[in-house]
Amino acid sequence: MQPMQMESEQIDGVLVATPQEERLDASVAGAFKNFMVDVLNQGHQRVVLNLEDVQFIDSSGLSAIVSALKSFSLAGGEMVVCGINKNVAALFKLTRLDHIFQVFTNKNEACQMLLSQ
Repeated sequence: MQPMQMESEQIDGVLVATPQEERLDASVAGAFKNFMVDVLNQGHQRVVLNLEDVQFIDSSGLSAIVSALKSFSLAGGEMVVCGINKNVAALFKLTRLDHIFQVFTNKNEACQMLLSQ
């Protein structure tokens, strides 16, 4: 499993996780899952997955994102997505993930929504 560069920041109690990778694919999907499990185990209940740097996601990457969403939901938390480009948006639409995830333009919009609940 290849290591994955992730950046995280807290905005008013919401964790914003930003993969510093152009590709979320099989080579980093395991590391992504591990990072998200660690985030959950640290007690974070509201998470924004900021995909602004991700240009490509394969089936392994999609699976890892869905797995993270499921884990947060089962733990009573919430995870939303922001910053997707046209290619990733088309993939979300094709796979109907745009009906499963709340997708926001940027991290500020996403944080505002999570904080309003």
